[in-house]
Amino acid sequence: MAKHSAFITSSPKAAQVTSYWDPQSVESGKAMGIHAMIQRWSGCQFCYAVADEVTTDVITMEVSSWPTLDSRGRPVFPPIPSLPLSTIDDDEKTVILDIAAKDLNCKVRVVFGISQDGSPVQEGEVFGMAIVPKAWPEPDHVVRGDAVTELIPSPLYDVTSEAWELSRVALLASLTPPMDEEEANGILSDEPLGES
Repeated sequence: MAKHSAFITSSPKAAQVTSYWDPQSVESGKAMGIHAMIQRWSGCQFCYAVADEVTTDVITMEVSSWPTLDSRGRPVFPPIPSLPLSTIDDDEKTVILDIAAKDLNCKVRVVFGISQDGSPVQEGEVFGMAIVPKAWPEPDHVVRGDAVTELIPSPLYDVTSEAWELSRVALLASLTPPMDEEEANGILSDEPLGES
């Protein structure tokens, strides 16, 4: 439970330390290390991308900046800075990106720190990836060939299983009032049910 405390605490110190959502792999017990990823791809914008629709020819992704945490530790999906204004819908925080399926499926995928080649992207999968904003395509344009690597120089960091948990936390946060630090600490210090 402690690893999720960033989502419910309002401590200024916690908000500074956990300003980004940093997924934790249950299987490996190792964090993705989002701060290291962002620094590694410092010439790019590190983004959160959901495979929204997958066909044999085109994969449509919803893309936002990497999730940040607000002052109360709730996940926020900010729009991507530095994109052409014609790309961004005023009412939306995500942008749509269409990529040729065969080209995206050729990218290396990193799952729990292990590189995998040639895994086809499936609908609903979620990735961290670095993008080059100046290489962003015009609206309704499908990115193909070398343009895919120019736009996305990084591997696809698969965070699908962790994203399900993030989605659950985001939904609960939107339905319940934020807790103050005292309430959060009270919950975190409670013993699990069935133990005495």
